[in-house]
Amino acid sequence: SEVETAQKEILSVARRLSDAGEIMLGGGGGEEFL
Repeated sequence: SEVETAQKEILSVARRLSDAGEIMLGGGGGEEFL
C-alpha cells in the first residue's frame, strides 16, 4: 500500500541520518525528532 511505501521511505531516510550521526534512533533525542 502507499502507506507502507511511505513508511519504508521514512525509515530509510531516518536510518541514513542516524548513520550520519544527525539523529539517534532509540536515543534521548528520538522523541524530539517525532
